[in-house]
Amino acid sequence: MTWQYESKVWRNRAKASVTDTAKQLLGDLQTKRELLSSSGPIVFVAHSLGGIIVKQARIA
Repeated sequence: MTWQYESKVWRNRAKASVTDTAKQLLGDLQTKRELLSSSGPIVFVAHSLGGIIVKQARIA
């Protein structure tokens, strides 16, 4: 599964905060796992801002 987010910045402000983006990731992930009836482990591969979003999602 791949997941993407809007990372554009306008006037030094992102359109969504890292926390909001992390919550969206968790919601999308939950929906996908329910659709697939999946409960196995999850491995995240991320870099840069994506890594920060994954870290935020883990503590949310």
